[in-house]
Amino acid sequence: MLQQLLCSGTNARRQTCKSIGNRGERLAVAFLKQNGFRIVARNKYFGKDELDILAFEKKQNTLVVVEVRTTARRAGAPERTITHKKRRAMGRISRRLLTEAKRNNCALRTDLITVRIYGKDPDIRHYRGILPR
Repeated sequence: MLQQLLCSGTNARRQTCKSIGNRGERLAVAFLKQNGFRIVARNKYFGKDELDILAFEKKQNTLVVVEVRTTARRAGAPERTITHKKRRAMGRISRRLLTEAKRNNCALRTDLITVRIYGKDPDIRHYRGILPR
């Protein structure tokens, strides 16, 4: 809610929020690659639902739907910005990708990566399996 208020209004504010989000996604991609994931797709749409990152984790033989949440503030938890509407959208995307995962004999999982951009080093956290199977 606060993020919506901060990012609503002027084009400059919206552009700043979009810029922060894009930087968070780039950092998340780098984090995933460093941890052995292969990036399959970014910013892919399934109807009206957007997938931030689709990755493959070879050691687990798992296709991973990744939602990225980014903030440039110290206070507040980025993981708390996931609304019920977003959870439903993530579930729809996962259901659509389940057939593809089965066809390729791999599992499917939905993860969350949070990025806090403040100070010298960003704080990146990876939450695995955030949606029930």
